[in-house]
Amino acid sequence: MRLPVLLVRVLVALLIASGLLFSFQYFPLLVSVIAQYAIDYPVGTAMIYVAVTAAAIVVLPLSSMPLIPIAAAAWGITIGGILSILGWWIGAVIAFLIARYLGRPVLVKLVSPERLQEWENRIPRDTGFLAIVIIRMIFPVEIPSYVLGLTKAVSFRTYALASLIGMTPFAFVILSMGSALARNDWIRLSLMGIGVSVAIFALRRLYVKFRDGR
Repeated sequence: MRLPVLLVRVLVALLIASGLLFSFQYFPLLVSVIAQYAIDYPVGTAMIYVAVTAAAIVVLPLSSMPLIPIAAAAWGITIGGILSILGWWIGAVIAFLIARYLGRPVLVKLVSPERLQEWENRIPRDTGFLAIVIIRMIFPVEIPSYVLGLTKAVSFRTYALASLIGMTPFAFVILSMGSALARNDWIRLSLMGIGVSVAIFALRRLYVKFRDGR
């Protein structure tokens, strides 16, 4: 016998609400337990964190974002930010080199052709240093890294340096947000989220103007 649709929806809503409530109540405890392990074994866990963060850039659709609160709690904003930058930068470099030297036939096995084409339309082929810095601040790292690797006009040196500069402010901001989340500081997290959203919106407008005015 099938349950009525309304009842199913209510049950699903209750399960989601219960899951959120459980997360809000016990998430800081879970973060502190894992962070304590990272504190006890700093070198090994730091290496694992950098490796996982880099792999999440190369292997879609993995994401290292759930690890950010743990990194903030374990190493603090400064060290956690440096480790995040290192992982993201290594992953971005690997993705660039895969696209540059293995080409589109291999790339379409990692990224759907539709998504690849969508990002190619967003990023012009004559993208320069400043544009890459802005791209790193406003767009996800993953697919743009592959697209820029396909763009022969972008040199590896320009890409690597511009990516590093663009990732740096974002890393420390996102670690600060992760720290607020780990401490259940929802007011600070909300204010920072609003600030980041406004900044990204302004930078996107700047990027579109810069791109279309070329």
